[in-house]
Amino acid sequence: MKPKSVFWILALSIVAIVFISGCTGPGGKPICPPAGFPQLPGCGSESASTSPQVTASTAPQTTVKEVSTKTPLATPTIIQSTPKPKMVSVNLTVTVPYWTTGDVYLGVGNNASYRKLNHLESVFYSGTAKIGKGEQYYYSRGSLATRSTDNFTPMELPNGLDAVTDWIDSTKTISMPGFQKGVLFGGSGWHPEEAGVNETVDYNLDLAKKFGVEWLVIDNMWFEFPDCSDAQQIKPFYIGDGVWPETQGWTAPTKTDDQMKGLISKAKSKGFKIFLKPVVVSFAKGPGRDPPCHQKMTNWDSWFNDYKTFAVHFAQLAQDAGVDMYAFGTELDIATDPTRFAGLGPSNPTERWRSIIKEIRNVYSGKLTFSVSCSVDTNHPEWYPCNGPDGVKFWDDLDYIGFEPYFSITTKPNPSVADIKDAFGSALDSAAITGAKQFHEKYNKPVVFTEFSLNSYTGATHYQLQKPANYQFNMQEQANQFEGIMQAVEERPWIAGMHVWSWYLIKPGEDVKWQLTDSNGDFNGKPGGQVLKKWYSKIGG
Repeated sequence: MKPKSVFWILALSIVAIVFISGCTGPGGKPICPPAGFPQLPGCGSESASTSPQVTASTAPQTTVKEVSTKTPLATPTIIQSTPKPKMVSVNLTVTVPYWTTGDVYLGVGNNASYRKLNHLESVFYSGTAKIGKGEQYYYSRGSLATRSTDNFTPMELPNGLDAVTDWIDSTKTISMPGFQKGVLFGGSGWHPEEAGVNETVDYNLDLAKKFGVEWLVIDNMWFEFPDCSDAQQIKPFYIGDGVWPETQGWTAPTKTDDQMKGLISKAKSKGFKIFLKPVVVSFAKGPGRDPPCHQKMTNWDSWFNDYKTFAVHFAQLAQDAGVDMYAFGTELDIATDPTRFAGLGPSNPTERWRSIIKEIRNVYSGKLTFSVSCSVDTNHPEWYPCNGPDGVKFWDDLDYIGFEPYFSITTKPNPSVADIKDAFGSALDSAAITGAKQFHEKYNKPVVFTEFSLNSYTGATHYQLQKPANYQFNMQEQANQFEGIMQAVEERPWIAGMHVWSWYLIKPGEDVKWQLTDSNGDFNGKPGGQVLKKWYSKIGG
């Protein structure tokens, strides 16, 4: 071996030993290799010129106990991997915009086509996938450039039901300025005396916001005593006034003015607009009886005097609470049209109602309407002929034509979205069926759906109010109705809003799976509710 090679091997060995052992001298300065050898950091000419020089005459006269200053080896960095989230299997049902083309996929992370979904019909898709608990996902048409504008998590309410508002590459707009996107809040089941009601109300107001709801219908009840066949008095019935008969599932004792104002104030603080819609019903029977019980008075003068008290009372409450719209009457067909039920109605009804409207305008400065039902009992059509707004002759004194579309849409079995859209639109345009468009044109007033409910059973599109014999639960028919109706409404700018019956209150943490077997008009835990959410979220000014 050549001497020069030996020299370098020895030099490198010394450097390595010093570096690994971290040997240092007094004061922590490194022990440097001899001159001519490769130098460690801190050694060499630079170190010599900058290190302070201590002489015997200047050194402190103290005894120093030498302590090892050996530098410990660095602790290795442990890279902890993020634990993978627990995978959950989710059954998904999603509604997408009607302008969607191509296949629809579930996307996770950068995988926009994680799972291809099954096309159920029209705007509805479904599929099953495993997703990390709490992990966000989205929908797409096959690529990140066509993903949904919305993100989702599998633990949000309602679990497994989603609505795609739009796709990020879409240019579609739905411009409906001032459209009232409303729901009846509480379904007459808001009980302010119950424990925990404030938390429940807050929770549902926040949840309704996520559904795109902007208007809340707040109702209250006064009652005809002793019953509607010949009411002697119209007055409130508060908790504590006596025994509540509980003859109707949707009726409830009268809320106090303070309770009403508290709810209205809370809702307005969260940005909602308020539609006040109090009703008068029979205390003994209520509506929906066989035969129906709707204001068949023998003394109409007394009835109208009491009704004026009722209407003006809530007009004053509406003014004090800052209510945006007030319906001072609901489903009072006989009291507005003397030709109904073999002439059992009052004489001069229009003049009587105009007098009440004048009193209301004296105290209330907001928008005013009256809610009439266009409903048909298919078993007894003579009870509820669908006269719609035709029975009311005082629309010119109001701001909106209030209309409840409870008519039979189509008799076609298992109607598609297209079937419902065409049939519903035709009914609105037809003077022979509803007359809604004709009265809009006659009075130059917009039409508002002040109430309507879409049920969840086969045949609900035809039997709007009465379930057929041996009916079968069917959420898809309800969802199809929501989609078809909304598509028809989009094409009719003279319709200024809709208020759906009903947003039933859900307690925080409550499992809403009961709705998945309930055949009535509840919707916030069903696919139909997601259709409404999709439309309400997309409609703009």
